Amino acid sequence: MPLKPFSEEFNYQKSILDGYTDKYTAPLKNVMLAIKSIMVSDGFDRKFSGQLDGLRLALLAKEREKIYLSVGADTSKAMTDTQVILASLVKFLRHVYLIKAQGSQEVWVISTPKIFSKYISNELYDVRNNPVLLAASIAEVDERFTSQQKKALGEATNVAMKWCQATLIELSLAHLSSKSRAKRIVRRWFVGNKLDETEVDKCITKLIAGIRKVVSVISSNKIIFTDMPTIRSSTDAKDKGLAAALAFVYAGNYEKIPIIYIENGFFSNNSIMPDRDYWALTVIHEITHLELSTKDHKYDFDGLRPDKNLTPAQAIENADSWAYFCANAAKALSNNSLNKVLNKP
Repeated sequence: MPLKPFSEEFNYQKSILDGYTDKYTAPLKNVMLAIKSIMVSDGFDRKFSGQLDGLRLALLAKEREKIYLSVGADTSKAMTDTQVILASLVKFLRHVYLIKAQGSQEVWVISTPKIFSKYISNELYDVRNNPVLLAASIAEVDERFTSQQKKALGEATNVAMKWCQATLIELSLAHLSSKSRAKRIVRRWFVGNKLDETEVDKCITKLIAGIRKVVSVISSNKIIFTDMPTIRSSTDAKDKGLAAALAFVYAGNYEKIPIIYIENGFFSNNSIMPDRDYWALTVIHEITHLELSTKDHKYDFDGLRPDKNLTPAQAIENADSWAYFCANAAKALSNNSLNKVLNKP
């Protein structure tokens, strides 16, 4: 099945929210009217996050029946196109969570029913003429991410921010000496020992600009975590590979909104680092793809030392090199972890 960016589902559901909210009846009519402005062009508006909790509260006990009543449908019959559109919006918003709000920083998680193999709009529309399957889909609430996992995504983002801020402080001290800690770390991950000081300084300039962009994304009110439902149970080899990954993004701001797709590998970490640190490292890795269009020349298990296997020119483009550099600058890497990541097994 072709990959469908979450931003397409977001824009579709926003169009329904903008144009159909007044079509709901009791018991969800007032709740949906109150939530009407939560979706904006570049994400969700935190001012209305309480209404998301209000929606979930309103749906407690007999959720399916309340949705059917509110869209004017009968559980024993097929839904009209308008009814299924209204139902899909309720289901969509019911699975949106504001996990973290601190200053300007917000972390949103969309955790749809894990049994779904499509986005909610497609999942419901495709079974609209089968009352049994439709009713079962609308009643489904067992989500892709547990409460603990949703919380972990907020914590990972917070750690990633601290690392990046510590990295910028370290880089600001680089000019004090040719043997400064910052320059040693830059050589370790990007330049190696063969190039002169001029190349180190050029690299530092590029790193400062890049890390500032990463910080800008993490501290924004736009970052969204979700997964790609169309690959959950796919038998396609490429889809299975993506589903097994830690995470992925559409690089280069393709989606306009910073969206990170969290997949099966993320929470089944066998890393040499503690879970929370590895999650933070993955967040930085993916945001460099988004903002800096970094590549995946090499991963940590390949060895990241800049040499003939990963040239300095490749290292400065390499997402894992950026992420581990930040972890190292923030003093979050043990000597054992450092040696394992730098050196090819």
